[in-house]
Amino acid sequence: IHEKQKGGLSYLENLGINAVELLPAQDFGNIEISYKDSSTWIYNNWNPYERNHWGYMTSYFFAPESYYAAGGTMERGKYNGEDGRQVNEFKQMVKTFHDKDIAVIMDVVYNHVSQYDNNSFKYIDKFYYFRLDDDCSLKSVSGCGNDFRTERPMARRMIVESVKHWIKEYHVDGFRFDLAKLIDWQTCDEIIQEALKINPNAIIIAEPWGGGYDPDGFSDHHWAAWNDQIRNGVKGQNPHDGHGFIFGKWQGDNNVESMQRYIMGSLRQCGGQFNKIEHSINYLESHDDNTMGDFIRIGLRRKGETKEEKVVNDIDKHNRLTPMQLKLNKLAALFLLTSQGPAMLHEGQEFARSKVIAETDIPDGKFGKIDHNSYEKDDETNWLNYDHAAMNKLS
Repeated sequence: IHEKQKGGLSYLENLGINAVELLPAQDFGNIEISYKDSSTWIYNNWNPYERNHWGYMTSYFFAPESYYAAGGTMERGKYNGEDGRQVNEFKQMVKTFHDKDIAVIMDVVYNHVSQYDNNSFKYIDKFYYFRLDDDCSLKSVSGCGNDFRTERPMARRMIVESVKHWIKEYHVDGFRFDLAKLIDWQTCDEIIQEALKINPNAIIIAEPWGGGYDPDGFSDHHWAAWNDQIRNGVKGQNPHDGHGFIFGKWQGDNNVESMQRYIMGSLRQCGGQFNKIEHSINYLESHDDNTMGDFIRIGLRRKGETKEEKVVNDIDKHNRLTPMQLKLNKLAALFLLTSQGPAMLHEGQEFARSKVIAETDIPDGKFGKIDHNSYEKDDETNWLNYDHAAMNKLS
């Protein structure tokens, strides 16, 4: 892999990380239904881009996403991956990370399948592979349609075999399971048992919600889990009226004791959720919701003056941290990186990245405003600007 751009692998090396976690990279439904087309089976009034770039609509659990490979296209009616280059390119990517002593963790979605393409499980046996309501319609506890019936023996076998396949064939080091509470416990047990047989150091992480919330249960089943409690305690639940510690506030039921507990790894013996420190995946920002930088930018605005309602005309000026914004970002980083347990940083968190909707010919209507959910965009909204990284270097 040859690098000619700013950032890239050398940038990750300089951060000192030992693992990367990819957004879902199993083959998924890229193209959603046409925007405001009344002839479609679902009326799409939410996504004028008609695209999905984040992979949370998995179609084929054993194949890498071909759109991400060289020569990929999002043009309707065109095929991706006909020559299979995505297989070798994915393997080469993993090998390159490994050569730098960086582990590769995959975000995987087994709780539902793609809503917008001809997913094979719907045609094989809808009644076997999906959870249904009394009228035989597909359940959507996931919020994404067609919840997968993981407790069915062949559904369970497919999930476990998929996990084994990615470890054996692509040499990935672990997985983060999206909405893992929608996966039954027997399947969870078989996943970790089979993964550890192949790689005794395999990393298994749950997003511990989805039809429930149970980080304690995942710890009892020897899984790690995202620790949203430290996220809310340190940063807050929302940037408007749910501020946390860095703003000098107590969010929800947080107090001095809860903050001490987070620092000590959120262990159960201290009133936390986890049996082991390594089960607590500490984080303050992920792909969902506002970036940490935008949370701080919005949170520091005067009451009733949210920047989400304003158009950013000078993107460089907007991204440059004020002295107070810099202090809060440093304080949050200090708390996160000194708390016991693995720390997860979202891309760009280290320089307080902002996501501002880039102008295109798409009829979005929100150009120039802060974006808290940019799954449908593949433009400057989501791209990392390493000039901003240099500008906001926190040393």
